[in-house]
Parts: sequence; structure tokens; C-alpha cells
Amino acid sequence: MRKILGILVLLVSAGSVIAQVNGAKAGDASSEDAKAQALKIYKAMQRHDWKEIFQLSTFSPVLTKSLGNDANAGAKAIGNAVGSDPDGKKVFDAVTKSMSDVAVGEPIIMGDKANVPTTSTAKLDGKDVKLRGLARLIKSGGVWKWDLTSSDDIETATAEALTELLGSME
Repeated sequence: MRKILGILVLLVSAGSVIAQVNGAKAGDASSEDAKAQALKIYKAMQRHDWKEIFQLSTFSPVLTKSLGNDANAGAKAIGNAVGSDPDGKKVFDAVTKSMSDVAVGEPIIMGDKANVPTTSTAKLDGKDVKLRGLARLIKSGGVWKWDLTSSDDIETATAEALTELLGSME
């Protein structure tokens, strides 16, 4: 049953991708830039470098206005958002500190947005698990940025994006 479900999900995903791809091909400049940015984001998240995360991200207009361009204030806001749930923070810390084999796949580019698959290996309860996620990027000022525009609340936007970036266990 699990195999059948997996095949169905793959077929639906493939149909969706074919309908959405906007002519981007593996190896083109935009594709390579998106991959490089997604890897920078993932590694900054792994290091808990919230200042770099702030600089690599774009936010909703409301958050952009409230956060401004102050990377230190932005880093503090992101760090506070990540630490807002103590139990969740413990799990996040354990997962990110044990990560290895961090990689990004070929992006699906749709105009000014890109979805870049991510993978890593982490230890959970003493066992190695493979994580598969997605970095959603958006072009801002000609540069691919991590898309944190989903909410006007920094905690919500950060939680959603981090959850998607880390992904789920295989």
C-alpha cells in the first residue's frame, strides 16, 4: 500500500511540475544560483546563524517594514521565533547539531519563484534518519532569497519555512 501511495504521489507531483516549469533547465545560471542559495540557507540554519538567515531571506511587506534592514534586529527576531517553543527548540537543536550529508537537488523554477529539494541525515533517538525537504525561494532584487512571505508574523513565517526546509523523515 505504501508503495502504491508513493507512486501516486510521484505521478501527481510530476504532473504538477510539468505544468509549472517555466523553461528552466539543470545547469542554467538561474538554476545554479537557486541551488547555491538554498545550500547557503540550509547551512546557515544548521549553524543557527540567524543573521545570515535574515540576509538570505525576504519577508512579507508588513514584516519588511517592521524589521527594516537591521540584520542584528532581524537575527534577534528570527532567533526568538525559533526559541519560542522550548520543547520544539530542543528537538530542532538536536536535529541540526547531528546533521550530515546536507545536499540540495535540481530546482523547479516558476518565474520569480523556485522550489529546491533538500536532503540531510540526522540522528533521532540514536538512529540515522534521512530528511527530505524543500527550500522555497523568491527572486528579490535579482537575487534568490528564502521565501518567508507566508505570514506577517515572524514566528509563523519562520516555523513554516524551517519545517518545510527540514522536511520529513524517509
